[in-house]
Amino acid sequence: MEAIFEPTEFPLGGFQSKKELADYVIYGVPLDRTASFRSGCGKGPNHLRFANANIETVSSFSRIDLSSVLIHDLGNLVIKEKSTQQVLEELGELTAKCIAEKRFPLAIGGEHTIIAGIAQSLPKSTLVVVDAHLDLRDKYNDDKFSHACAIARAYEEGDFDNIVFIGTRAVSSEELDFAVEERFTILWAHDLISMSALEFRKTISKIFDSSSAFYLSLDLDGIDPAFAPGVGNPETNGLWPWHVLELVYKISPKLVGADITEYNPELDDSSLRTGILAARIAQTILVEHYNSRNK
Repeated sequence: MEAIFEPTEFPLGGFQSKKELADYVIYGVPLDRTASFRSGCGKGPNHLRFANANIETVSSFSRIDLSSVLIHDLGNLVIKEKSTQQVLEELGELTAKCIAEKRFPLAIGGEHTIIAGIAQSLPKSTLVVVDAHLDLRDKYNDDKFSHACAIARAYEEGDFDNIVFIGTRAVSSEELDFAVEERFTILWAHDLISMSALEFRKTISKIFDSSSAFYLSLDLDGIDPAFAPGVGNPETNGLWPWHVLELVYKISPKLVGADITEYNPELDDSSLRTGILAARIAQTILVEHYNSRNK
């Protein structure tokens, strides 16, 4: 059965192309079932879109306007009365369809668990994870599909030649042992934020120049809560916005897709700073990937 979507009032970008003409497919996944601290990220997709509708759309990197990009926003995946496993299966099928049609998929969460479904259908690539946490537990609260297990499930389901964690600063011994055993790359937040801009660029270039394809899975709690308070599990001493935007700019030519998750508008402040930052990241992913394909 084909996935069903609810239309959204503010399609991402505001420049809705016909589905059959679009090169970029956006969809929200309001999954919010396994919060271990504070729930509310199920409202993230629509609030991110609202924030996006109220910011400028020209990239500060390429100077290209988002209106140049052929985007179709499907709306939000209907998940009511479906098990989490069913939701993940539908995400796998949707991803497979996007890849087969050579359309770039951008998912908006919802909880980070959605990567476990998306990973099922991605081409061979390096998984790039921006997150304060490793999300490598086998189970959490007796649930294998908890957001704390998202990357463990994605690793099982996907075809990844490596996983690179960026902004890590909150881990369990179980997760760290597993990451070391599997030889995953971890770029600890305290190391990155002590670098100069030049050192940071050299560090990510050294790591990312060696791979041919990436998928970006971005949990907004990877960013310091001073800049992104609207997340369920904030951790201090995190990345700054420019770290994430520089990373996106660096890897965008080789991206096969991306997701932005764990935006909790109920915990954002009145400035909507988390939503606006998330929207800016989404725009940068889309515009800079488009730019790399149209030079």
